[in-house]
Amino acid sequence: MMNRRLVHLIARATIGGRQAYTLHPIDPSTFFHDRTKPSGADDDGTTSMEEFQPPPPAMTFLGPDTEPQDMDFMPVGEKGVLAVDCEGSAALYSASSQTLSTVPTLRAPKVEPAFFPVGDSRLYVMDRKPRRDPRRCFVALIRGRESGLRCRMEWHWRSLPPPPYLAPTRWNDDDDDYSDLDDDRQAMVDDDGPKSSMVVEGELGDIAGHTMVGDSKIWISTARAGTYTFDTGSGAWAPRPLYWTLPFRGRAEFVPEHGLWFGFSSLNNKLCAFDLAAASETRPPVLRGQWEDVAQGVGWNPVASYLVPLGSSRFLVAKFFETREWQQFKDGGGDYGKCDNFAVFAGVELLPDKAGRGLSMIKHRSKRYSHVCAAPDWVI
Repeated sequence: MMNRRLVHLIARATIGGRQAYTLHPIDPSTFFHDRTKPSGADDDGTTSMEEFQPPPPAMTFLGPDTEPQDMDFMPVGEKGVLAVDCEGSAALYSASSQTLSTVPTLRAPKVEPAFFPVGDSRLYVMDRKPRRDPRRCFVALIRGRESGLRCRMEWHWRSLPPPPYLAPTRWNDDDDDYSDLDDDRQAMVDDDGPKSSMVVEGELGDIAGHTMVGDSKIWISTARAGTYTFDTGSGAWAPRPLYWTLPFRGRAEFVPEHGLWFGFSSLNNKLCAFDLAAASETRPPVLRGQWEDVAQGVGWNPVASYLVPLGSSRFLVAKFFETREWQQFKDGGGDYGKCDNFAVFAGVELLPDKAGRGLSMIKHRSKRYSHVCAAPDWVI
């Protein structure tokens, strides 16, 4: 039986000339066969896929009325969705109560952030391009009693130290917008800025693979600086990196029933599994399995991929693609590219193989979702 009962699709739309985002609650069980039916009956090829029609939206978010109108969405716990626009305004949607609550403004908005939910009351957020504003690139949204005169349980932002590989930057209460640093975290910053064992500039410092290890360790990788770990308990970065990069593209998820981390390979975008617990400072994690999760047609260019663990060894895979067909103008004045944007949602199951040496994939149902925007939607 799956533990996860609800997955959220956030789709882009236009309402009254403004950018809008519609949140659709999806029942992931519709992507799986009954146990009495043969698995893999509709996963041969791409032409026989049924069309996926999302259910009506449970909530609609409007972007800012000034350009740009972008927003980002992140999970808070299993049933919460945080919406943040490009100006930092934020709201928290609860799927269980179908209510919307305001949260404090994020003073330094993040673009396509990496996020790390911890339980139902903490969300760690990091800019994927932390060099843009090192002082404010890493924050946490926490529900608790904030320091000072307030004693109610409420949401508040807390600034955290930037990754050590960034160039030294002053980071203290005078510079910080939230002014909520406790003494032990503030002590990590001296008059010369945070300690840095390696300075990485440009796109080589962008965050690529990232994940949670255990209940309190955040791991991030860049193309040049290796892998750095942050302890959410102490609020400190490890002073030395792991001298290898995470083998995942984007976010990886720990699946306790297998004791492995699952994500999409940085080499070929296939679903893969690694054992991060067995890695060391100089020994990278070992590949434990790799599978062809979605049947991909000729000319399908990957745009974005999402993996949602559902429990009981089941996963929902959502991959967004673009195809481009070059056509000639009628007057012969040149060529233009005709784009088609769509996604494939697939239910897959990973179970121990008969030999007991690894995992084998069972493909259930695959559905094609046609969306009109060039930018991919969110699946969380």
